Amino acid sequence: MQTLDLIEKIQGQEHLPVIQEELEEGESIAEKAVEPSQNPQTVRHKIWRFLHTLQGFEGRYALRVVAVTGCLAIPAYFSSARGWWNTYDSWWAVCMAWIMSHTM
Repeated sequence: MQTLDLIEKIQGQEHLPVIQEELEEGESIAEKAVEPSQNPQTVRHKIWRFLHTLQGFEGRYALRVVAVTGCLAIPAYFSSARGWWNTYDSWWAVCMAWIMSHTM
């Protein structure tokens, strides 16, 4: 029960970075804090949101599938390697890589 009480007491606080200047007499650090941007339409925020999405499970899986498909399927597009690709049924390599790259 003590652990549950402790968890209930813990509260997250918003981080406000402090401007690196010396404080004047009677001035607090909280007064020097920089407010976060409230505009989610900035380019920086859009880039962050895209990169943050790629860090999730689905994003990492999608990147793996795109990389594997691109690398293993390249010989199918070259006329000199197309015979080899069809003779050995190399499309199975792409399918098996998809199955093996999934974590579940």
